[in-house]
Amino acid sequence: MRIRLQENYLMSLRQSLRSLARNPGFAAVAICTLGLAIASSTALFTVVNATLLRPLPYGHQERLVIAFEKRRKEGTQTNGVTPADYLDWRAQSHTFRSLTAHDERAFNLTGPDYTSAPERVIGLLSTTDLLSTYDVQPVLGRSFEPGDEKTGRTAMLSYGLWRRRFGGDRHVLGKAVMLDGESYSIIGVMPANFRMYIGQPVDVYVPLVITPQRSQDRGGHDYLVVGRIRDGVALAAAQSEMDAISARLERQYPEFNTGHAANLVPIASFVTAKIRPALALLAGAVMLLLLVACANVASLLLVRAVTRRRELAIRMALGAANGHIVRLLLGESLTLAAAGGLLGVLLAHWLLPVIAMAAPKMLGTGIVPGLDRLAVDTGVLLFAVGLSLLAGLAAGIAPALRFLRAHPSLSERSPGAGLTDRRARALLVIGELGLSSLLLVAAGLLGQSFFKLSRVDPGFQIAHRLTLELSLPAARYPDGRARADWFERLIERVDVLASVRSAAVTSSVPGVLWGPRTGLRREGQPPALSIEDTPKVYWRVVSEDFFASMGIPIVRGRGFTHKDTADASPVLLITQATARRYWGAGEDPVGQHVQLPFRKDWYTVVGVTGDLHQLGPDKDVYPEVFLPLAQFPQSSMWLTVLTSGDPLALTRAVEHEIALLDRELPVSHIQTVEQLVAQGTAPHKFDSAVIAAFAALALLLAAAGLYSVMAYLVTQRTQEIGIRMALGAQPAHVRRMILAEAAKLAGGGVLLGLACAPLLGRLLRGMLFGVSVADPVTYAVVAAVLLAVALAASTVPARRATKIDPIQALTSQ
Repeated sequence: MRIRLQENYLMSLRQSLRSLARNPGFAAVAICTLGLAIASSTALFTVVNATLLRPLPYGHQERLVIAFEKRRKEGTQTNGVTPADYLDWRAQSHTFRSLTAHDERAFNLTGPDYTSAPERVIGLLSTTDLLSTYDVQPVLGRSFEPGDEKTGRTAMLSYGLWRRRFGGDRHVLGKAVMLDGESYSIIGVMPANFRMYIGQPVDVYVPLVITPQRSQDRGGHDYLVVGRIRDGVALAAAQSEMDAISARLERQYPEFNTGHAANLVPIASFVTAKIRPALALLAGAVMLLLLVACANVASLLLVRAVTRRRELAIRMALGAANGHIVRLLLGESLTLAAAGGLLGVLLAHWLLPVIAMAAPKMLGTGIVPGLDRLAVDTGVLLFAVGLSLLAGLAAGIAPALRFLRAHPSLSERSPGAGLTDRRARALLVIGELGLSSLLLVAAGLLGQSFFKLSRVDPGFQIAHRLTLELSLPAARYPDGRARADWFERLIERVDVLASVRSAAVTSSVPGVLWGPRTGLRREGQPPALSIEDTPKVYWRVVSEDFFASMGIPIVRGRGFTHKDTADASPVLLITQATARRYWGAGEDPVGQHVQLPFRKDWYTVVGVTGDLHQLGPDKDVYPEVFLPLAQFPQSSMWLTVLTSGDPLALTRAVEHEIALLDRELPVSHIQTVEQLVAQGTAPHKFDSAVIAAFAALALLLAAAGLYSVMAYLVTQRTQEIGIRMALGAQPAHVRRMILAEAAKLAGGGVLLGLACAPLLGRLLRGMLFGVSVADPVTYAVVAAVLLAVALAASTVPARRATKIDPIQALTSQ
């Protein structure tokens, strides 16, 4: 019996292959249609498998959590932790095997033993239990030991830095590397697959030294704390213990800890939080595209099955059973799906390197976990095989069911056969158009959102501006006045370069790189009872020409001048948002005095600037203050250069001037302000571009499906059209009749799609800016586009119908 079944299936397969070989054009269209959809689905599954399903490169990651600080009053959940709170958490908790604190810091790396070129690298300052917490071991050397945190002069290299900077030298252990002008002894090299998926890619790891003074700090929320929960302890139990510790600290230190509590977040869920919405959106788009492709191929197969009535009738007359015919029809669809699946896997394999390279930049998320591990492995192949099987069944089920319901004779003139077939094809086309309209609505809403986002006035000018980061090492520039003088000299040198209109420095570039926050108190205002109750403002240090260089208007008072020196009275500028919050609409803040918690001096407000979208164009403006470079010198600053031409063309000249002042000073993050600001809108651009591409592809497939159905409709109604024309119907009337049929199908698709469009609300929630999910303009445009494409796809069949010869039509049957 089993051998007989196998022979039957093999015979059906051979017959399916012969049948498809006789129609290579049909087979090619169906295979390409399914191939594109399966390629999209397979590529997406590969990304999901690598980023969400595979574990992070840590041992037993299910035990790892990030211990954030949450604040009830502000409603924030992922704040940093103060050194004092971290030490109290570590001393009082019993549910954790280890709690390690991190603090990110950039270093100037120099090493004459290997290369004379300075390099800006990202360092991670960590307590000595770093590797035991993550349960990993170095590939070379050792990890930190308790004695290392006393001096902080040891370092572990990332695998990438070891290979790039030191050529993979296995004798690097014990040698010195210069970080910010200070010598560190190399003790180990991290594993190749180890990544810190929080923050920027880390190049070097050094011990975190918590001095006695720092251990009392409850105001600087700088630490990221990662903990490993003990085996057998549930996350809820660890959270309950941390809640009790937080409550004790709140009672003990009400000035600093009021309203603060610990918030434990599994590390895997946190590092993938930024990409999950984008992947969910893509999954929805891919699913709709796959359904459109299946409906398209099902429509083609249904038309093909109808045209093969006579062949199938002959097969049945010669003794073929119903099961044999069904196997033949399903065999054709499964064969097409298998070929489409093979094409899809090949396309997906080609797409993966492009995705790995472009995704982090387009998503604006920095490191995306797993993108370095994208590959078409066994799991992905099994997914593609299963998807191809489902697609083949979905595409072939309609003609198979139609056969089972048809009259056994399969006669062309079976009562109701033509009407039933027409309805089946119409429903498939309406479904295709409806699904396409859903993608078009999503693309329209996201496109509008990105357009409105790009039109938001950031409060500063972005064109023709170059920016780069510089950091003066404290070992060689310990004095604040010397640092300020160095940056002033740099500005003077850059100012005289050809095509430079203005140069300035700032501690953070507005719009994307926000600075630290601090409290602000007006003169005469009583001090807040706790840090929690102190209103916060962002602050940044800028040079004299910063406002002119960045095109930030000063709406009241004055800007900084050369008279605002270190010996002069402290001054600052505020934004209009700060003026509104602290003085309201009826009081002029210019001339008023304010105090910052980290300085005892009272600052005079000398000017008010326009508001800046400090956190990005999709966020509200936030109160901000500006401090003069001479009075508040910083070691790390961004140089901004306003040019009259291409900003990047000035890169070499600016680097040359920096080298003349300090040859050991590396230059990093060289880019235009326009590029920098574009990073803030990159996720919105990515969403709109990708969904637009899927929508266009789905619309193309739906148009092709509609074209095939209308072309078959004209062929099927040749006699009817011939009779109409013989009775005096004009070509224009026939053309309108065919186009009206297409318009009905398109109208049904539009109604179906728009009826389901509100379901997009949950998927697009949080992704839209300045546009509602139920935007009527988008719906109207989508309806118009869909109707126009449907009519365009039906134009050729309609024109063909007007060319029918009535005499030939009447004598052809």
